[in-house]
Amino acid sequence: YSEEGSPQSKTLTDMSWDITKLNIYLDGNVRNLSDSFHPIKQAVFCDSNLEVNDRINAQLLMEKLQGIEKLIYLQEVNIICNQPNRYPEYNRFLYFLCTSLRKQIKLYLVVDLSYLISNVYQYEKLLLTHDNIFIKAIINSQKNDALHANVTILGNRCRYIKMVYSENDLDDNEHCQYIPIFNGNNIDFFEKNVFIDEDDLYDQSLSMQDIFRRKTMNEFYFGNTTIMFDGNVYNNIFLKSIGNINSCYNLIQLLSNNDKNNSWFLTRDKITPCNKCIYRYLCPPISNYEFAINRFNLCNYDLQ
Repeated sequence: YSEEGSPQSKTLTDMSWDITKLNIYLDGNVRNLSDSFHPIKQAVFCDSNLEVNDRINAQLLMEKLQGIEKLIYLQEVNIICNQPNRYPEYNRFLYFLCTSLRKQIKLYLVVDLSYLISNVYQYEKLLLTHDNIFIKAIINSQKNDALHANVTILGNRCRYIKMVYSENDLDDNEHCQYIPIFNGNNIDFFEKNVFIDEDDLYDQSLSMQDIFRRKTMNEFYFGNTTIMFDGNVYNNIFLKSIGNINSCYNLIQLLSNNDKNNSWFLTRDKITPCNKCIYRYLCPPISNYEFAINRFNLCNYDLQ
């Protein structure tokens, strides 16, 4: 690595070359990191009810992200902030990203729908100013369910994602993407609606390339990196941190000094009982659900 933190040559263990998605949590509560049922562990979502008592320093973060344009395969950046109105230099940080990222990279702002409704004109201005900014509006209560109709001003650059905990949360809203969230008490809902069976496998249209990919790598985790609000960097937030941006020159240097995380290649060949199943190369890759539920065979197939 050069003094400026730019790579001199590509090596087989240089993770920075394969980063496709970067998730950045600007604020949160450290206690929730140990709670396997909290949505923060499930996907790239925020919780408007979260008691925020920790924030990453915006100036420090901008310094550590210098050179981010060198991540040549980066396609998507998700910015998760529970309380943007209370986060110092939020708009300045967004401007930094917009001017640093290549135009092809999509920058998603993940916000609670209620907050979006209250600040819709502020976000409209952001969308008009920056072509690569998009919004993911999180619907995490039934009260919010019908509110998204009021945000038509944002057009097709706003996606609506609804957290689903039970069948009562499901409806026929064609504008929403539904994401099941495990809370520790809804395993029956998951067994009925999320677990797969043999019919699901046979209904897939998989090519030989798809099967080979599932045999050799984890499509859900490969290329993903997350920076948490305490500075820790993860390739899988259920596993050990690969380092902290506070103790490195910049993010690219941290990634370049780490071997590819095991979760990128965590296939069903490597876990029990899936490694004994004849369908292990046809099943979807291991995901955060398996870690949250503490069970790797999320299926209704009996190996016996």
